Formats: sequence, structure tokens, C-alpha cells
Amino acid sequence: MDSWIEAFGYAGALLTLGTFAMTKMIRLRIIGSAFISYGGLAPTYPVLVLHTFLLFQNIARLEQRLTSSA
Repeated sequence: MDSWIEAFGYAGALLTLGTFAMTKMIRLRIIGSAFISYGGLAPTYPVLVLHTFLLFQNIARLEQRLTSSA
């Protein structure tokens, strides 16, 4: 495995840790979407599949939030 991909994985782990401290859902959903890149580059297919499905859920939730606040 390339060391830069492994470093990307560690950065993802730190982002995961950071998400537990976030109070804004929009930031949380954007950060969570970054794991699609890691899942494709590593390749860790369970991570890729999970976060691809979550991307569509995150888009739907963001759309709900934006339309309900307008």
C-alpha cells in the first residue's frame, strides 16, 4: 500500500474523531463525504460502499434543511 494512501486513511481517522466534536450538521455531512475518496483510493470497498450510500442520504437531508429554512 502506498504511504500517501495510508496517510490519507489516518487523516480520515482524525476527521472521524473531529466529527464527534462538531455541532453543525452541514459540516458533519461534508466531512463524512470525504470518506468516499479514501474508500476508492485505499481501496477499502466496505468504506466506499457505505459512504456512497450515505452521500445520497446526506444530499437529501441537506436539501430538506435548506428548503425548510427558506
